[in-house]
Amino acid sequence: MPECDALHIVSYLIEMGVSQGEHPLTWQEIESWQRQSGVELQPWEIRFVKRLSEAYLSESHAARDPDAEAPWSDAPYVVPTPNMVAMRMKAMMRGLAST
Repeated sequence: MPECDALHIVSYLIEMGVSQGEHPLTWQEIESWQRQSGVELQPWEIRFVKRLSEAYLSESHAARDPDAEAPWSDAPYVVPTPNMVAMRMKAMMRGLAST
C-alpha cells in the first residue's frame, strides 16, 4: 500500500460514524462533529471525509452481491486464488449472456 499522511482522517471518519444508515455523512453532520469535538478540519479534509463516507456506502452496497469481488482483488500484491478466478469467469460469462 502507498504511504498516506492523512490517516488521521480515517480516524475522524470512524469517530463520526462512517455513514448514517443508508446515507453518507452530510455536511451538517460533519460540521456538528467539528463543533462538538473541538477539531477544526481543513476544507480538503472535510471533502475527503465526505468522499470516504460515500465510497464506503458504495462498496457496502456492491458487497451485497454474493458474487462481488473484494475491492482490493485487483491490487498488484494480491495473488489470485482459484475461487477468485472462477468468480471472474462467471461474471464474464454472465456479461456475455446478457449481450
